[in-house]
Amino acid sequence: MKKLYFVFDQFPRPQSGGLLGMYKNIFKELKDQYDICIVEVFKSPDFHKDAFSDYQFITLHHYSIDSDFVDLLSYLKALRLIEFIKALWNMMIYFISIPFSRRKAKHLFEKDALIVATSPSAAIFLHHTNRFILEIHTKYEYFFEGTLASRLQIKFMTAPSLIIFRSAADALKAKNKGLNADYIYNFADSPLREDELPDLRKGYLFLGRLAQSKNLFELADIFNQIHKENQEIYLDIYGTGVVEESLKAYIDDHRFNDFIHLKGFTVDKEVYLNYKALVSASRLEGLPLNILEAKRCGIPVVSYSWGESTAEVIHNGKDGYILENQNDFKDKVLLLDQNDQLLMELSKNAFDDYQRFSPKSFIVKYIEFLENYK
Repeated sequence: MKKLYFVFDQFPRPQSGGLLGMYKNIFKELKDQYDICIVEVFKSPDFHKDAFSDYQFITLHHYSIDSDFVDLLSYLKALRLIEFIKALWNMMIYFISIPFSRRKAKHLFEKDALIVATSPSAAIFLHHTNRFILEIHTKYEYFFEGTLASRLQIKFMTAPSLIIFRSAADALKAKNKGLNADYIYNFADSPLREDELPDLRKGYLFLGRLAQSKNLFELADIFNQIHKENQEIYLDIYGTGVVEESLKAYIDDHRFNDFIHLKGFTVDKEVYLNYKALVSASRLEGLPLNILEAKRCGIPVVSYSWGESTAEVIHNGKDGYILENQNDFKDKVLLLDQNDQLLMELSKNAFDDYQRFSPKSFIVKYIEFLENYK
């Protein structure tokens, strides 16, 4: 079998959100056709890899870093000096490691090896003789027009042979800038059977990383407004992340505890079956895996728009709602809660639409990229 390398700057934590779940699914679908090897530039704890024991790991540097150095200026402005010093140290290690990593990468891969860099940060550590695919899992603007830290990753990375985005809209933007780009939609697990879907559901959920970009404080405010009009409606939030403690304090301080519950991290991809809809106030996404997981369970999505690609995964008014402000968000949740027939229609449409995101359709296109990108 051909060797297929997936390169990470550091292998993700189990709680890191959809990225790790996405690659777990990809590896599962490809392992009978390729000899998969996972390359991490910096060492991650062994327990991060427990679910990937079937695959070979190669670690370029046997020390860990924390990517919190992207928050360097924030720590300094907040006078959080200990965090600032730690972030500064991690940044120095990161950049000092680049030339040594590239030298190792030059000799690591066989001449005909297939290489996938899982992020621009991973691509920074590859050698210019390595021909590889770069995958970008968020929207085009994040790396190419975003913060200085994001744009520097693009500036310093080794040039890829092909960039794969998760939406047609983002790939088109890259092509218009002269980049060799294409797209592929994410996928979740095999579809459920329609008779596995429950008739009775309660409440609403968010599932994902608890990060600033997810706008969870705004989502909490929206459900506060909803709760004032219907006290039976509640929101369960699944996940962990950097804003977990501050979000908990915000919920406690505003006395939202009766209707907003932090449920922690879950590996149950069918938890959606217990809820009426998935909700999201994020405005920074590529093609979110949690939306596909929800569709697989016949769950509609109520979400803010994150750009042109939103309409590629949510058909407004058919299998969910794409919204722009808090009032519209509140009104749609209240509408779904009051209209069982509408909820059933949106749920069926969401379930039917999941066929576009099946493992089979993904793998056929992914293998085509792998075999032809050079």
